[in-house]
Amino acid sequence: MAKDVRPDAILVDNDIMAMGVLRYLKDNNINIPEDIIVTGFDDIAMASYYCPSLTTAHVPIEEMSTQAFNLLLDMMEGKPLDNEIPRFVPEVVIRETTCSLS
Repeated sequence: MAKDVRPDAILVDNDIMAMGVLRYLKDNNINIPEDIIVTGFDDIAMASYYCPSLTTAHVPIEEMSTQAFNLLLDMMEGKPLDNEIPRFVPEVVIRETTCSLS
């Protein structure tokens, strides 16, 4: 993370990995979000309590799980399947890793 090649932001696949990135940046005296922005994906409970709190994308896990379970039950019962694929839109949750909350 040399200063002359540092990115403006790091988008991480999930919140646990994003917390590892935050730890690395903190250990190397890189200020978040002043020097670099970090975002995760999945909005685990710890994301809001981590310091700094993690900006992330919230996905409706319960709704996704319920629909997947119901689809599996329908398949097991031999019911005709609906050809429409359910769409789940993530919702961005802004926290301290992308802006200063004062």
